[in-house]
Amino acid sequence: MKRYRKTIVIMTVLLSITTFSIVARDKKQENEFKNLQVYPKNVSAERLNRDMELFSRALGVDCGYCHPGGMWTVTDYAADGGHKEEARTMMRMTNELNEKYFGVDLKKPNPDQVMTCYTCHRGEEYPVIPWDTANVKPGNVKPMKISPFHN
Repeated sequence: MKRYRKTIVIMTVLLSITTFSIVARDKKQENEFKNLQVYPKNVSAERLNRDMELFSRALGVDCGYCHPGGMWTVTDYAADGGHKEEARTMMRMTNELNEKYFGVDLKKPNPDQVMTCYTCHRGEEYPVIPWDTANVKPGNVKPMKISPFHN
């Protein structure tokens, strides 16, 4: 009886170690994103997905705006295409503004950014800039094409 008990304990320990190593490996692979050029390589899936959703809302666009394909047909998020390079340029710009002028520590896992895409875009594809702020009233501000990447 003692021999079987010892065998059961050893088998349970080995099974537990195997299970935990598989779960840990899968968890690690979950966060190994490809073609990240602005985000840190160890960015969490939660933060990356949250930020992508914020970008989408800030510009009033879907995933296919930056990633090749349409909203429901994007198959390779790492592939370059769409407006992805422009998005990277804009991310670098807002990161620089946040660090340089607002003292935001972007090395924190979830930094409190002052400047975001929404600061200028206000839910529009192109930045919404009220040139004459004294006469701006809700509803009379129109999006303006000011991006050097567009005609």
